[in-house]
Amino acid sequence: MLIHPPASIEAPVRRARLLRWTALGTFGAGLALRDCVLIAASALVALQAFHLHMDANAPWQGWRAALRCALAGVGGLFAAGALLAMAGSAWMGWWEPRSDHPLPALLVLALAALACWAWQPGGRDRRFSAGAAITMLAGGVALLSASLGWPVALCLFAFAAAVLAGGIGWTLLRSTAAALAFADERR
Repeated sequence: MLIHPPASIEAPVRRARLLRWTALGTFGAGLALRDCVLIAASALVALQAFHLHMDANAPWQGWRAALRCALAGVGGLFAAGALLAMAGSAWMGWWEPRSDHPLPALLVLALAALACWAWQPGGRDRRFSAGAAITMLAGGVALLSASLGWPVALCLFAFAAAVLAGGIGWTLLRSTAAALAFADERR
């Protein structure tokens, strides 16, 4: 006899999986279009997918949750470093950001922002969801500005996404993972 989880548990898990695929799709579209805005947005969608996955599959054992938060924190910091390197190299003139396909990029960016806004985890993490969606909408403005002849806007967006991803990664690594490990140790 198969036991199926209730629909209230199954829906957040399904949303977390879809958001993970949205992050991979956004990253793939960024690579295919050679668009740094989509690559930067994929980091934010991936962090949002992590938050949703953690909430959907709660409760976790403390050490498992701490390990997952630490790994996601390292991933967020790595993504921030890569985005800062990308923005810095464009700012120094070593690499020129391209926005050859603004309409498909805007469509992918709008879908990613909508997914982050619609699939928010409950409670305390709404701040990040709103920040990710607003940052991605700023990416749309950057894409439009770049297509109108101001390519530095792409660098500014990548920098903003790097700051947000780095801040979330640092919080996950230093505060959240440590608190979960300490809570599991106290039991």
